[in-house]
Amino acid sequence: MGSDLVIPVGVVALVREGAYALVRGVAEDIDNAKGVGELFAARDRLCEVCALIERIEYAASEQPREVELGVREHAGMLTAVLGLMLPLMEEWLAGLPGDDPTRPEREMEYRSMRELQARVGRVFGWSGRAVVPGEVVVALRDGLVCLLAEAALDVDAVAVSAAHLRVGEWGEPVARFDRVRSVLDLIGWEHQEPEPDVEVELCWYGQTVVDALVTELGSMRDLAESDDGEQHERATRKAGAIERFLATLESQP
Repeated sequence: MGSDLVIPVGVVALVREGAYALVRGVAEDIDNAKGVGELFAARDRLCEVCALIERIEYAASEQPREVELGVREHAGMLTAVLGLMLPLMEEWLAGLPGDDPTRPEREMEYRSMRELQARVGRVFGWSGRAVVPGEVVVALRDGLVCLLAEAALDVDAVAVSAAHLRVGEWGEPVARFDRVRSVLDLIGWEHQEPEPDVEVELCWYGQTVVDALVTELGSMRDLAESDDGEQHERATRKAGAIERFLATLESQP
């Protein structure tokens, strides 16, 4: 995906404010992390919010203007920023007298932020949290490993190409590798018995989780065609668990 999201010039400052507020929140997550998985996941969120801030600061460094964002790189973070700022803006408006001269401008900013949230939702589609059942975590991990291998091959392809000295060539495959790795850090790289349920923030990890599960679902459907009765049963059961979980995501508001 390209630069499909645009922050209107009138709310760039509000988005920047929300992003800096998220930095403080993620810093608290790092401080309160229980275990390596939570620590690494918080570290990755910090990197993503800093990347959003860098993009905004660079785009608006000379004069106020709208900011274009790549969907894959920034939509999840922008979702988190809007989720933080809109309730605060509602509180500000509720406490503002009806005859306050700044009220029309504040209301316009609020509408712009709401419209931006709607656009992000149409493009990105993920918000809230989801609990991945233990039986699906196994499939998720296997799918993530496949995606990680694919991303690593793409990084290697850049490394041996004539364009490897151009910084822009590295961005997409390295970012994709990092997104997959961050989910593996969150759920754990090794299988456990029994496998615990895992809660994930969809605005951070939703698309990567779905991509990994769809990849694994394709493999399980192929294995379900096997003449081996035990393999057929195992693959069918695993595919069913993945399909049920994906259906719950599709029904998310």
